[in-house]
Amino acid sequence: MKNNRELAAILFSDVSDFTNTMDVDEDLAMEQVLKHKNIVCGVLKDYNGHLIKDLGDGLFVRFSSALESVQCAMEIQRLTKLENFSIRIGIHLGDVITKNDDVFGSGVNIASRIQGISSADGICMSKEIWRQVKNQEGIQMKSLGLKSFKGVEEKIEVYELSNDKSLKLDAVQNKNIYF
Repeated sequence: MKNNRELAAILFSDVSDFTNTMDVDEDLAMEQVLKHKNIVCGVLKDYNGHLIKDLGDGLFVRFSSALESVQCAMEIQRLTKLENFSIRIGIHLGDVITKNDDVFGSGVNIASRIQGISSADGICMSKEIWRQVKNQEGIQMKSLGLKSFKGVEEKIEVYELSNDKSLKLDAVQNKNIYF
């Protein structure tokens, strides 16, 4: 049986500092998880995104467009800030395998790893996404350099959206990250 392969923009988002919030205030942590899911699911259709999995405090989303994935991430962050909590987002463009409404492959793993180095309220993306959106109006990014990730043979150049001056760009610069 042949697998269904496609090029996809993969987005992972999760509630920042969820474990600590859960330790201190379970009700607040659960409220943030629900708000996060409602915000993401509320905007996905506007950007042709598809929720693949709910991962507890995180969400796994697929797009057929790199630009729409970044625009959606920006809208998610804008709405999350209005709700007074933070999420981290990572996006990667890669070849994936779709099977039984699930998505697999190194493109998924890389997106997950990139999300892990994003700062609170941050959006990080691979160079593959950056190449697709770098000339789009309203999208400004800063390279964080080449990063090493567990399970990924080559270093990946990561960019962070820098439209918002509150982003903590230097928090993850010049580090080799092993997740």
